[in-house]
Amino acid sequence: MPTMHFTIAEGFVKATTVGQMGWFFLMAVMYITGAGLYAARLPEHFFPGKFDIWFQSHQIFHVLVVAAAFVHFYGVSNLQEFRYGLEGGCTDDTLL
Repeated sequence: MPTMHFTIAEGFVKATTVGQMGWFFLMAVMYITGAGLYAARLPEHFFPGKFDIWFQSHQIFHVLVVAAAFVHFYGVSNLQEFRYGLEGGCTDDTLL
């Protein structure tokens, strides 16, 4: 939601360059790549029996999902830090 809010408020170009949207694109690519590899059963489809223990598509899928979760956390953390650093940000310090 913070990313969507920033994109609507500031525009797509600024959201991509300043607002950490690039991290969310990377996250999406990682999720989609992992799901695609798992659905296509790559690489064990082309090399039957070679990937029975290590580097199965299911293992690659899980590695990409965990990595995408870290990328998502990093992007959200950077966006939060950026938004709190803005003059007149989302918080009102007078209420504290």
